[in-house]
Amino acid sequence: MAQTKAKTGLLEGVAATVTPSSGAATCDFSAADIFNITITEATTLTFTNPQLASVKDIVVTGEFAITFPSTVKEVTGNLATAVGVTLIQVLCVDATTPVYYASIGTAAA
Repeated sequence: MAQTKAKTGLLEGVAATVTPSSGAATCDFSAADIFNITITEATTLTFTNPQLASVKDIVVTGEFAITFPSTVKEVTGNLATAVGVTLIQVLCVDATTPVYYASIGTAAA
């Protein structure tokens, strides 16, 4: 996973590029704040090292099906298939179990 430290105005964080393999992509929540993923086939996301109350941004480029772990509850949007550029914002509400809430949107063409 390639990492880049970014600072824009008052925001600062670490961005990582995740390369899917065999239809799977893992986002290590202790490694970055923003995950950039380009998908070329249907992809299952996995989250590791959950951190309570942390919000992570996942930017998916590609037009294929995305599957969340069963621990993710979609609160806005509906992710059956990523379209163009899709932004997924994930909030960890229970790091022990873990449980996440996700908000999903796509960029206008």
